[in-house]
Amino acid sequence: MKTSYRNVLILSFLLLALLGHLQAQQRGSSQPAGKQQTNNTGGNQKSPNTPGKVSREQVTYKKSTSKVTAVRNLPTQSNQVSYKNTTYRVYNGRYYTNSGGKYIPVAPAVGLQINALPLGYINILFGNRNYYYYDGIFYGSYNNGYQVISPEVGMIVEALPADYEKVEINGIVYYEYNNVLYQKVNTPNGKGYEVVGTIE
Repeated sequence: MKTSYRNVLILSFLLLALLGHLQAQQRGSSQPAGKQQTNNTGGNQKSPNTPGKVSREQVTYKKSTSKVTAVRNLPTQSNQVSYKNTTYRVYNGRYYTNSGGKYIPVAPAVGLQINALPLGYINILFGNRNYYYYDGIFYGSYNNGYQVISPEVGMIVEALPADYEKVEINGIVYYEYNNVLYQKVNTPNGKGYEVVGTIE
């Protein structure tokens, strides 16, 4: 009787140990391998499915024609700036070029310098540096003003300009504006768009 009681006790301990080992294995495998989070205070971290630099031949646009809305006149308060043989008219943070007597909205070239940021810009802290964003354009401090820059992978913005494009690369849908690729993400503040690469 004592032997069978002892055998039941030993068997119970073995079963409990085995059950604990299996549960520990399940807990350890519940987190996907290689998953990383990115945020606007980090830097140099990559998101899943990051395309990086992508050749234009790899990109399929969802619409065959781009969204272009030309205007005949700009308000007299618009400013004129020139960079690399291109003259821009700037009004409310938007850039335009003259084409056949009409003004077409465009994204300014990287390197263009301005004296003041547009009203309503957003401050982005990324990699311990301050950047500024407004309507699809990223700026960095430069001398006593600001300069149009290329965003870094991992930067997150709350909204894209109305004339962004949906594109597909290797079966995955991204959002593109000014040759910058974004992926929709969830943030503590709600929906956002994370920079994941560029179109070369």
